[in-house]
Amino acid sequence: MFDQHLPTKEQGTKAATLFVLGALIAIAAELPYGGWIQIPLLSLVWLSFVNTRSESFLSHFILGLVFGVGYFVVGLWWLYISMHDVGGMSSPLACMGVFLLSSYVAIYFSVATFSLRLLKFSSLTGLFLAASWVISEYLRGEIFTGFPWMGFAETQVSGPFFSIAPYLGGLGCTFLTVYTSWQLLQLKRLHLLAVATTEEAFFIECFITSANYHNHNSCKPLEFHKAHRNTTKD
Repeated sequence: MFDQHLPTKEQGTKAATLFVLGALIAIAAELPYGGWIQIPLLSLVWLSFVNTRSESFLSHFILGLVFGVGYFVVGLWWLYISMHDVGGMSSPLACMGVFLLSSYVAIYFSVATFSLRLLKFSSLTGLFLAASWVISEYLRGEIFTGFPWMGFAETQVSGPFFSIAPYLGGLGCTFLTVYTSWQLLQLKRLHLLAVATTEEAFFIECFITSANYHNHNSCKPLEFHKAHRNTTKD
């Protein structure tokens, strides 16, 4: 299935790495501050794609598919409960159902990474990667009635872009998450130190704003109002 230009051992190692990274990103979505944790993990995913020596579109597509399957198999575990425990479906069929659906939605992830294959490594790569990811997420939520589960924007409830989510929406937060994770990968380049400083200040501001929002709402007392029923006395 993989391109023959890469050694078999390297192909398997890269595929296993991307699968594990996909699973870790899905697990991070359930953790406190998961929106923060996902960003450096995504940087490692982009690094894996950038470091590939494969020139084949098929190899790139399969690696992206492996990453997506690792992400969605873990993230959509609850479908197994719905089909097996609630619906009474046999365990092998329920597992197959989760795997097949995960493979389908992983196609969108794989296609979104083609900007890394087409543009290689340039100053515009991050913008094209984030834009292609937003488009793929939109299509994933629309085609065949849509399967919009486990988007990166969902974890921004406890992430750096929580405070601006009401203004930019889910797709806007997805763009910022992907773009920031790509820019984080570029910090090793000296000419991007200014970008690093700006992003660090932006992250700190987002964190403080999010923390203040949570503290303000968590300290707000609950108000109860007693309902009075109007009755007429004879």
